[in-house]
Amino acid sequence: MNAIRYGAALAALLLAWGTAHAADQSGNVNRGKDLFNQFCVRCHGEGQWASSVLAKRMPTEVSELEKRTDLAPNYVEHIARVGLNNMPGYRPTELTDNDLKAIAEYLTRNNK
Repeated sequence: MNAIRYGAALAALLLAWGTAHAADQSGNVNRGKDLFNQFCVRCHGEGQWASSVLAKRMPTEVSELEKRTDLAPNYVEHIARVGLNNMPGYRPTELTDNDLKAIAEYLTRNNK
């Protein structure tokens, strides 16, 4: 009988954690979108310079970061921190590690 109560309590706890975790992820994706729009879209938005440069090296449908489904979160965070080619990296005083994680979660939300 105690095992059943413990099992039910554990299931309720896991369900509550899962719901809270999903809400946190959703909130982080929304925060990531806001940060992307603030820091990244001026170069990586539709028709912007960086998207045009990427379109010369890869198919147009994946040159816009928001439309990609193949980005790895760690890659997004690393490139945003250290930069790549003409893109400068963002210092931790400009975008925190948590900010970069939120942007990465936003850009990888559609990954398959």
